[in-house]
Amino acid sequence: MGVLVRQRSGKTGWWVIIVQQGRRKYKRFNERQAARDFAKDAETALAGSLFHLAPTGQTLTDYFEQWIDQHVRPFRKPSTLVSYLLGWEKYLKPALGDLPLASVTRSNVRDLVSTMMKQGLARNTARAMIAPLSAMFTRAIDDGLVKENPTLRVLPKQRGQEQSQKAHPLTREQSTRLLATCLTLFPQWHPLLLVFSRSGLRVGEALALQWGDVDFQGRYLYIRRQWHKSRIVELKGGRQGKVDMSPQLAQTLYHVKSYSMKDTDLLFPNEVGKPINPSNFRNRVWLPLLKAAELPAIRMHDLRHTFATHLLEEGADLLYVQRQLRHHSVEITQRFYGHVQTGYRRDVDKLDDRKEPTLTTQ
Repeated sequence: MGVLVRQRSGKTGWWVIIVQQGRRKYKRFNERQAARDFAKDAETALAGSLFHLAPTGQTLTDYFEQWIDQHVRPFRKPSTLVSYLLGWEKYLKPALGDLPLASVTRSNVRDLVSTMMKQGLARNTARAMIAPLSAMFTRAIDDGLVKENPTLRVLPKQRGQEQSQKAHPLTREQSTRLLATCLTLFPQWHPLLLVFSRSGLRVGEALALQWGDVDFQGRYLYIRRQWHKSRIVELKGGRQGKVDMSPQLAQTLYHVKSYSMKDTDLLFPNEVGKPINPSNFRNRVWLPLLKAAELPAIRMHDLRHTFATHLLEEGADLLYVQRQLRHHSVEITQRFYGHVQTGYRRDVDKLDDRKEPTLTTQ
């Protein structure tokens, strides 16, 4: 047992080598003094048995219970703890709990994910169920107990495929019918649906709009926050932005402002001036509205796809649509909506000089 500071052949920097129970743990530093300082602290920790390697035969269950008690219960929200324990008890423990911690492989986790999805779990639900396993192995790597996280890349993202499968934009006629029906049955929510249909905002962004975010003169909506997990949170850095408002939307919101509640800054508060709960709105307004308008049971988010689709059908430039949707790049917009573009194949007609002679056939 001991702690050494060495340079290693073929490697840069200074290395602290912790030797315990015949096994070695390495940590690299750029500076020799930093390595020496860490080595001194490590020697003190070893004397107090604070550094330890995985005991022989430690199972996934052994380490998971330790990790939950030391790193989740004291620091994470109760809802996170409940979510982790649900995934553990229902899926992870029965399939993997008896395996030695260091022997869990990516193949084991991939097989478990495949089983969950065959049982009918959606991709995102399966991802949520293995989230505690991923977090636990990240800690195990930091503790020097395993070398890699076996949950990585077991459920690769397929953003373009998922988006195209789930997107159900309305036609122009269906969109008009939806707004007209809303104006008749739920007139107080017509402006909110118009925001979705004329600006392409996400549901959480629209519900978090405040009057200070509306620029009537420039016809902009500034996106600064969103509704997330029962509260409104500020968006960070590049996620903020602004989008254009159509004249109809600007006029409608200007009218709404004249009679809006005075004790809240929200554009669309509930009856007590608090943010609308999306689930409540979906059940009490959105689904009954779709039924009354004789439309398929699409998601509210599909109005964002409807917005983008209609813009492109009207000949809007893909870059403009990307800016309105605030995608990170135009390539993402192209992947989702490139198939919608119409008319661009005939744009070559504009290159012809009408005065040039044209070959005609008899």
